[in-house]
Amino acid sequence: MAADESRQPSLERPLRKKKVRPKEAQPKAPNVSPDIDQERIDKLNELQRNAIKMADPLRGALRGMAGDVFLMSHKLNSQLVASIEDSGGLAQFERVGQSFELFLKLCRQADRLANLDQRISEKQLEKANPKPEVSGDSAS
Repeated sequence: MAADESRQPSLERPLRKKKVRPKEAQPKAPNVSPDIDQERIDKLNELQRNAIKMADPLRGALRGMAGDVFLMSHKLNSQLVASIEDSGGLAQFERVGQSFELFLKLCRQADRLANLDQRISEKQLEKANPKPEVSGDSAS
């Protein structure tokens, strides 16, 4: 019977605790200084305020729209950086891939709007200050 007793589990063995996964915390803000982050938002707000005051409604609308796109991309970037930092790095990139693609599309659109505004500005400057034509007869 002594052999049977050795096969039975000991009642004095400590019970193992089940591992409980901690709840996912909300993403923290990225490692950008709050002052710099706020300065960027302030600049975007200033851009939009100036856009409303522009005499040219097309350029005003373009700048206002560009400001909206810049603001959306800024907020999306902050969330992406926070979620990547929270999760521990590269593995998170697969999960945020679509959001990152959206961020890049927003950046591309903001760039297009800024370039369009720049071209309009240059054309208006050329109209306001026409260059004098240079004659080809300088060897007289």
